[in-house]
Amino acid sequence: MSDVVRAGIVLAVLVEVGTAIVIAAGWHTDPAVMGLFVRVVPLQAAIVGLFLRRRAA
Repeated sequence: MSDVVRAGIVLAVLVEVGTAIVIAAGWHTDPAVMGLFVRVVPLQAAIVGLFLRRRAA
């Protein structure tokens, strides 16, 4: 399996787990916790960057 496909799968699993936690905890209705959604984007960019750097090496 290529690194790009592996990065996509890891990213998808992390997003699904994060979404399940947010919904199970009821955080999606709490305005004070909405900042967590903003933190997901840099996490995804970091994961993609790490896998692409590994592929380039």
